[in-house]
Amino acid sequence: FAQNQAHGEGAFENFKNAHDDNRCLASNGSCNGKSKPSLELLRNVPIEEMETSRDEEINRCKLYFAESSIPNGGFGMFTAVDLKKGDLVGKPDILVPIIDAHHDLDIWGTLNEVAWSNKLSRKCDYEEATGVDIFYPGFGAAINCHHSLENVEHGSDPIVDDAGLTWNQDPGTGAFSSYHGMTTEAQNDIEAGSELFISYGEDWFIDRTESIGYIPLQKDFIRANKIVKKLYQYFYDETPEVVGALWIFFRNSASERVAAALPQKIDEIEHAYEVGTARHSLPNFIRTPEWLQENAICADNIRADNSTIPQAGRGAFATRIILKDSIIAPAPVLHLPRNLMTTYVVIKDKDDEYINSDERIGQQVLLNYCFGHSNSSVLLLPYGPLSNLINHNRKEANAEIRWSHSRLHRQEWLSLSAEELTKEGFGLIMEFIALRDIAPGEEIFIDYGTDWEEAWNEHVREWVPPKDAEGEVIEQEYKSGNHLRHGFRKEMGFRDGVFPVSWLDISGT
Repeated sequence: FAQNQAHGEGAFENFKNAHDDNRCLASNGSCNGKSKPSLELLRNVPIEEMETSRDEEINRCKLYFAESSIPNGGFGMFTAVDLKKGDLVGKPDILVPIIDAHHDLDIWGTLNEVAWSNKLSRKCDYEEATGVDIFYPGFGAAINCHHSLENVEHGSDPIVDDAGLTWNQDPGTGAFSSYHGMTTEAQNDIEAGSELFISYGEDWFIDRTESIGYIPLQKDFIRANKIVKKLYQYFYDETPEVVGALWIFFRNSASERVAAALPQKIDEIEHAYEVGTARHSLPNFIRTPEWLQENAICADNIRADNSTIPQAGRGAFATRIILKDSIIAPAPVLHLPRNLMTTYVVIKDKDDEYINSDERIGQQVLLNYCFGHSNSSVLLLPYGPLSNLINHNRKEANAEIRWSHSRLHRQEWLSLSAEELTKEGFGLIMEFIALRDIAPGEEIFIDYGTDWEEAWNEHVREWVPPKDAEGEVIEQEYKSGNHLRHGFRKEMGFRDGVFPVSWLDISGT
């Protein structure tokens, strides 16, 4: 703004007015009679007069999504700015409760790898449920864990509300999660360029030893540091033969996890001693600004606020200018079986353990955050930061979702059958792309498709307030609105040609 003002007061005012006009939409959907943001005022500013400010807006990304520094770790989250202990990291996001989920973990698929229980589930109050798991996109699903380099942690309890809707008056209540505003904080000072790591808990790795191997825990890195220190301080001046023999002895004597934490080669001992075995194990733990700009995707182009669409709950709003054809948000997706969304009455078996009965209740609210096709058993659940909040608006869609061109996207999986896909893990990546220039504060919309729109219109036409056994409208708030039988449930759709034909395994009616 200062650059524009220096070039001329009129140019500055046009740019500022356009910015303020779009910010007002994010607050309540209208401002001095204006309800539809645009870039017209921005286009009236001469390019040479707004170039600096425009570039600053585009490049002011603080959070990136890129290939993890952990070998074979898929994607990870990186900070582009220095952070102090206690600083908020990224933007607050939603929590989606998974209520009394199917007790057969074999059908959970990749959701079992990112769903949270205990620590996060206690933040969601469902007294009548026998079990609650949590889907936390972004900093609960797209972030990795390294036991000796953990630098962020989950923040305070989420906000609980229904975006101004009441469950016994509005058909949109129960169609989205009531839990939002979940924050992530810096656990210690973090250097710009660092990959962000959060604790999954040791049990997560121990329970998966058979599939992922002996991943070192924090105590294993501590033990490895002691071995490296002893070898470096006392034996490093010995002959190469002596050092090699000692190195083999220490490695063979260590446990599997400690051995995995030790340097792989003798000539790496000095570096491991200087920086620690944990830091030594990840040479690309801190990336340069140039590397992030060239190889990463900005992950804080959007923020959450109440949607401008009636009954939609919360939406996603642009935090900066987003140019046509650029990536609005990364959207790695979990592939899930459709039957995972079905909810059942929970009973106790002969051993007094909770199990699912054959009596169906309905479907998880998580279904509303999935993409799919009515003729497929495959559902796709995006787990990038805040992208789950992008709403439907066919007439004013300013974005679309497409398959990523990233080399880490497993394009070949799109040719698998639905059954073959269930045997695969992580690797599918999509992206939300701008269909036109998008102004700061403008809500992001895509087209969910005709099936979804018709299903929603039918739900609104037929919706009636929930009633008790005597037929009276229930006035007391129901804490588990996300689990109500009358809540709208429907996966989002794609434009033609996006959903793989090979995944269509359910006959149409």
